[in-house]
Amino acid sequence: MAADLLPAYTPLMPSTRAALFSIAAPLLLLPHAAAALGADANGYIARYECRAGNPNCDIDIRGLTGRACDQTITASMPWSAIDWSNDTICMAPGDHTAKGLLTLKSNGSVSNRKVLRYARTDDADDDPWHQGTSNRAILRGLVLDGVDYWIVHRLSINGGGTSSHVGINILRDSVATNNIISRVLVENFEATMIVIGYQNGDNTIQNSVIRDVISSGNVAAENECVSIEGVAANNRIVNNEIYNCNKNIFMSSGFSPHPGLVIENNDLYTTTSRYSDCHGNYTPTGACSDTEGVAIDSKGGSTSSAFGRIIRNRAWGMRPGDCNLAQCGGGWAVSFSNPSDDSPLDGTDYWLVQNNIFWDMNLAFWNYYKGPDHNSIIGNLVYKMRGTQGPNSTDRGGVSYKYLSDSEIYLNTFVDVNPIILSWGDGANNDFRCNVFIGGESLVGGYGSNTDTDQNAFYGVNFTTTATPATNVVYPNIADAKMTDYCFSHKLRTGPERMCIPNARPTQNSPHLTGLSSWCGTF
Repeated sequence: MAADLLPAYTPLMPSTRAALFSIAAPLLLLPHAAAALGADANGYIARYECRAGNPNCDIDIRGLTGRACDQTITASMPWSAIDWSNDTICMAPGDHTAKGLLTLKSNGSVSNRKVLRYARTDDADDDPWHQGTSNRAILRGLVLDGVDYWIVHRLSINGGGTSSHVGINILRDSVATNNIISRVLVENFEATMIVIGYQNGDNTIQNSVIRDVISSGNVAAENECVSIEGVAANNRIVNNEIYNCNKNIFMSSGFSPHPGLVIENNDLYTTTSRYSDCHGNYTPTGACSDTEGVAIDSKGGSTSSAFGRIIRNRAWGMRPGDCNLAQCGGGWAVSFSNPSDDSPLDGTDYWLVQNNIFWDMNLAFWNYYKGPDHNSIIGNLVYKMRGTQGPNSTDRGGVSYKYLSDSEIYLNTFVDVNPIILSWGDGANNDFRCNVFIGGESLVGGYGSNTDTDQNAFYGVNFTTTATPATNVVYPNIADAKMTDYCFSHKLRTGPERMCIPNARPTQNSPHLTGLSSWCGTF
């Protein structure tokens, strides 16, 4: 199930099915554990955060960003005053925006990284989103053009509400690698906030806040918080709070692969300030928004040798785009889709979507056009997917895939999802097993050929299906599940808030613990 609810188990699927399962072992989370170094409010230490002692990115961020300043740039000094031979360049508090975009020059190395960081006399090591405006070092934009081994730390990048350029632009085709954007605030742009362009690999965006694309009134605009272009390997988006953009994270451009991409432990959401009545009028209770309302949208896949990971994220509050303010449709947590059925590239393959928590939107998992294949959706918690009366209001519920093939959906918990949609259309060779459904109106079939839908548990679900094997556990009432609340924190960067989802954690008396354990393992 979600987070700490996952069992330890061995691969269940035959090797002829989805290729990822053998490497998709659950990542256990102890939300009430004593805080360890680097642990967040849920007790979790991100596996792919760049920090000392992490085998997946063993870089001493604290030590490197604590180095003495070789040069300090004040707000009155031009960018031309920077001596790029220095290893540690510091930005003093103040408004640097009148100087225009800052383009990094020179390269660091694996043994001697370059640092561009914030510094002030009474520095309290506070994050820019917790600083008063006068204490921030505010830049208009940052460009990385073919530079390597930089750390950018604790700066504020502000578009001023009108800037149409990218906030942080790792330029396409420049081959900028091994750069780390850490504890940075990016906000108030009419364009995409952060772009990792073509050919740029091994870059990390971590521990930052990226927020508030300004609605331009252009309903065709693709203004994302973070956009990752293809043909680059091992980029990472980790521990960020990302909200109020057309799409929070977008894997785009040419429908080319993103091998080894990691999206881990982010808070992704839309606030009520962006909601509308679906007719161009803002209202905090609206069923639409001035964004397309997609937390993670991929139009490019990964590869069998370096699959992509979408793990431990929390996403909520997405609403479909108001056609008068933004692109129509959306309101989804995770979308994998090629641009059309005629696309020559089946590019949404080899994704692991694991241990995420999604709530309060139209739909958790969506696909319409050809692809995806060889994907694993494992151990996620989905809550209150009920849809709205907005555009594409039929795209709502739990899982809706038109062409999913050679994939698995295992060990997920769906609570108060209405309707539950399991639709694979022309897809084939899928497994939908060991999932738990609490409440909801219906289960819709249409599974595609050679697809197993069994060893699942249903409590208080009024379901109709084309496949109801005897291996399922079915009870008439929600109370029969003997479940309890699952509690966790979200908004981890700006100020953690506690939330509890009812009927999401199994107890020793939950019937599926014994009813399905012989095949599914211990829940």
